[in-house]
Amino acid sequence: MSNAAVKRGEREQAIKLAIIAIKFGKSLRAAAGEYGIPRTTLLRHKRLNAGLMVQADPLHPTISMEDVQICKRGRPPLFPEEPERRHSCACTTIREPAGDSGSRELDRERKGRPYLVSELSAPKAEPVDAFTRVDQHSQSLCFNPTNVGKFFDLLRTVAENITFEPNSIWNLDETGVTTVHKPQRVASRRGVKRVGRVTSADRGPLVTMVLAVSATGNKMPPFFVFPRKRFHPHFLDGGPTGCAGAVSNTGWMNADIYLDVLRHFKAFTRVSKENPLLLIVDNHGSHRSLPAIEFCRDNGIHLLTIPPHCSHRLQPLDVSVFSPFKHAMNVLCDEWTYRHPGKPMSIFDLPAIIDSALERSATERNIKAGFRASGIWPFNPDVFTALDYAPSSVTGPSLVDEIIPGSLLDTLCRIRPIPRAPPRATGRRGRKPGRAAILTDPAEIALMCTTKTNDSGDKETTWKIPQITGCSG
Repeated sequence: MSNAAVKRGEREQAIKLAIIAIKFGKSLRAAAGEYGIPRTTLLRHKRLNAGLMVQADPLHPTISMEDVQICKRGRPPLFPEEPERRHSCACTTIREPAGDSGSRELDRERKGRPYLVSELSAPKAEPVDAFTRVDQHSQSLCFNPTNVGKFFDLLRTVAENITFEPNSIWNLDETGVTTVHKPQRVASRRGVKRVGRVTSADRGPLVTMVLAVSATGNKMPPFFVFPRKRFHPHFLDGGPTGCAGAVSNTGWMNADIYLDVLRHFKAFTRVSKENPLLLIVDNHGSHRSLPAIEFCRDNGIHLLTIPPHCSHRLQPLDVSVFSPFKHAMNVLCDEWTYRHPGKPMSIFDLPAIIDSALERSATERNIKAGFRASGIWPFNPDVFTALDYAPSSVTGPSLVDEIIPGSLLDTLCRIRPIPRAPPRATGRRGRKPGRAAILTDPAEIALMCTTKTNDSGDKETTWKIPQITGCSG
């Protein structure tokens, strides 16, 4: 054997040992320096021999056969043998896109570095116990112990006057749905900077969906508001069983349509003065119109409003239903676009998609979780802690001392004092800020109305709350 062959064999053995060292955590630079191999050469062999079958070397007794088996796989197994094999095949096998050579499978040893980012690859970041929620400035300030305490006091008052069973406690709210969805994740070649996905348009028309749910997990068939001049029955083709609809110029909710929603709600729940129920709504003006309140009083519906800017924590639909509903809508709209290439989505395709999305999101489990998390049922006025109210401390009484021990709080205040916000300015219209209220209470109605005597001696009642022309939810 020539000296060149001996040197070539020693070099190959050094490369193998360097690759093994890298497998066990040594850096590429350190392994290259220890075995006398150029870094670029070692990097090239590392990529080409990712699945290298190595043997335990007698000169390196610290490398056991178990370490060699781990080095073959690239990592210790995480699952039983069969799931581990399927996971390994899914991560290492890629499919070349159809082209001149057609579609054929390429493994890591033949192709080297894969050019598709696998969805099954494990994330590099460490898992966290919670995610960051982005709240609006008004939500952070208005969600405070005072407003929440008044809401639970009113809820207790209504429950003491009339005993409501869980199936008689309802929450009603609306949300907007458009024909433009948020596309799902896309797999592409590594290094491609522009990756796109087809949607119907940049900005689509809005359809309002009104939904009502009870504390027992039951839900009312949705009510749709379409942006049209005239309503036709075919607008609801493919929609949930028992759904209804109306039209408005913008597709938003208004006081007149809200009265139709209450009629639809009455027909589904069969509410009456002998069989009353509690309906919890947000504090928007379209929910506080005089015809709507009179309809509720005549049919045994007790209206309770949520404090302004607190529905993200006190409204069960916002807490646990609408978020998974929007996620399901994005997935289903993505599938619809894939099944209908070249066809833009219209508002008349939405009822069928909403039907499938509600089956996935408005489940009994999610609905009950929303009532439980908001403290409405089971009744729990102490469901929120001082930590939940902490963002409101910049304008109200400080709650930080209830969260952080005194010694640590003094230290933190010396390092960086807690800022205080100035009093909020009054709106230009001079309207009083909203609050939680029992709208069907006669005393509350008296506060919202003014009675005047005209020239002929007749009394005229004026409604203080302005009529809202539209609300998208």
